[in-house]
Amino acid sequence: MQTVLDHREVAGAGCILQNDAGKWFVTTPARVAIRKSVGQLRVDCRLDNAAWAYENIKSKQNSTLWGNVALTAGIGIMVDRNTGQGFDYPDVLTVELKRYDPDAGHAAPDAGRAVY
Repeated sequence: MQTVLDHREVAGAGCILQNDAGKWFVTTPARVAIRKSVGQLRVDCRLDNAAWAYENIKSKQNSTLWGNVALTAGIGIMVDRNTGQGFDYPDVLTVELKRYDPDAGHAAPDAGRAVY
């Protein structure tokens, strides 16, 4: 996982990655093993009091899903949907940070969220 600000990679952003299978805390750049899930991966990052990002990343069906459908006459799709094994997130996550702009009246969007 990497974070980008003003078209440059930046280090030191604190991020929470969360789906219905778990929650992971990282400081960028980072490698993290995320449990697969059918649901979206929510990514919430902060870089000091300078920048933030909040994204939802969809999981995509992988070839395992269709192999299990063919081999098990459709039963495998239920197993894969319940375990998330038939779905993947992108191998590399690049999150684009946005600058806080206190001059424009934009405060840090942390209402109800943890501050790092």
